[in-house]
Amino acid sequence: PSTSWSMGLRIASNKFLSAQAFSQSKLRTTKSIFAYKPQDFGWIVDKLGGFPIVAKTLAGSQGQGVFILNDALSASTTLGAFSKLGVSLLLQEFIDSGKPSSDIRAYVVDEKVVGAYRRFALDEDFRSNYSLSRSGEKVDLSDDQQQLAVNAARAVCLEGVCAVDMMVCSKSDHTYVIEANGNGSLKGIEKITGENVAGAIIEYAEKIRR
Repeated sequence: PSTSWSMGLRIASNKFLSAQAFSQSKLRTTKSIFAYKPQDFGWIVDKLGGFPIVAKTLAGSQGQGVFILNDALSASTTLGAFSKLGVSLLLQEFIDSGKPSSDIRAYVVDEKVVGAYRRFALDEDFRSNYSLSRSGEKVDLSDDQQQLAVNAARAVCLEGVCAVDMMVCSKSDHTYVIEANGNGSLKGIEKITGENVAGAIIEYAEKIRR
């Protein structure tokens, strides 16, 4: 049997649709603006709380298509180039997770978190992705963080199997939902945590087959 609904995979594969789903479900997530051929870059930056801001192509994985805009010059030149190409972007407020930059990958299977680890960015990068840094550590999520991960998976209709990315703000200590992944890699989470996530997915598939 399939462990994922096609609608859920479609939502999770589009960063803008995912952001809308999180917002509609009233989850704590980053301020986001959908940008198609934007003209007023200053207005966008103000709405997102100032520089730096994070820009993402609507599709992409393993950190690809994600970049940071640190000042007015980089914003106007980068967004101007994408505007001329007709490429849509998702622009989001920057969440400072401290040094080194990090996020949390929580794997939800059958509406519960079966494993979670913190992924660190390279020193010269801000993207916290295991495929880039190969660096991480096992974390024990609070009850609120576990519920946030499950709620995020539900929001994108992937409560059966979903890899949820979250980030903890170093200033407020609040946890934000960043993304949901319908086909999250098992390599990093199983190596770092020692949890048999694949086994949990198999058990879930056997359960829904009945």
